[in-house]
Amino acid sequence: MRLFYSILITFFLVLTGCDNTMSKTDYYESDDYLISQIQDAVNKIAIDYDELPTASINVIETLYSSHVSLNKMHAPELGYQVALSDIDAEETIFKEIYFDLDGRKLESEKETYDCINLIFPVTFIMPDSSLIIVDSDTEEGWNELKSWYDNSDSKDWPEIQYPVDVVFDNGDIFTVNTNDEMKSLKMSCN
Repeated sequence: MRLFYSILITFFLVLTGCDNTMSKTDYYESDDYLISQIQDAVNKIAIDYDELPTASINVIETLYSSHVSLNKMHAPELGYQVALSDIDAEETIFKEIYFDLDGRKLESEKETYDCINLIFPVTFIMPDSSLIIVDSDTEEGWNELKSWYDNSDSKDWPEIQYPVDVVFDNGDIFTVNTNDEMKSLKMSCN
């Protein structure tokens, strides 16, 4: 019986010791949930820029090089909230980004802001491999694509036929050659 209790105590010590190897943020079901927890935290404390995790600093300096960091907050056991302002923008634009405790940028699925817009015409590859050209970003321009879905049971999204040109909010035009490039550009908006 004493051997059984010794094994049981050893087992619990091993389990509780392993808990320290995982980040507390690993237990949250989504980035959106963790972002909301950071936003709602009442125990946030202001920190200096160099107190952010190295991974967070790298993200800020890579994706937000034209931004100035206005406010850095640490929500204990949750993560970080950083307020930025774009110093190159004609308008004052404030942006908040969030990181987990390890410095990984949290990506919200709720964010819908895009800093880029397609330049029309754009060709779409439909789920049945047919091509539809959308001439303009108007109701009339999208009619053929809408009609395709009205007459189909498909729930799959069309793909953009690359290359395609996009225009940034600041007026810069960029040619996008792949879906990965498009995703990267959209992520840089948020």
